[in-house]
Amino acid sequence: MWQYVAVCCSVLQCVAVCCSVLQCAVVWCSVLQCVTVCWSVLQCVAVCCSVLQCVAVCCSVLQCAVVWCSVLQYVAVWCSVLQCVAVCCSVLQCAAVYCSVLQCVAVCCSVLQYVAVSCSVLQCVAVRCSVV
Repeated sequence: MWQYVAVCCSVLQCVAVCCSVLQCAVVWCSVLQCVTVCWSVLQCVAVCCSVLQCVAVCCSVLQCAVVWCSVLQYVAVWCSVLQCVAVCCSVLQCAAVYCSVLQCVAVCCSVLQYVAVSCSVLQCVAVRCSVV
């Protein structure tokens, strides 16, 4: 009978060892699952960081574009002002030419008046000469 007890004890010891090994395996599986979950989370975080970096770069590019658009609008306003100034200058040049023409006309009129007065004086002299 002691032999049966010894065999049973031996079998129970083997079962205990197997249970211990299985418990260790379960613990390792649990650890590996945690590591797998952590790795998956880290990969998601890495993807999110990558996306956020892309968004940050896009925002930076858009800010630069906004600044350039603002500069270009400022330049466009100045170009518009300069075009208005150019039109005004062109109008003033035309006015200056017209004034110059009018001055020439005035000088010609003055000369013609002088000639007319001279002719009138000469006519008077001629009339007096013919009376005498």
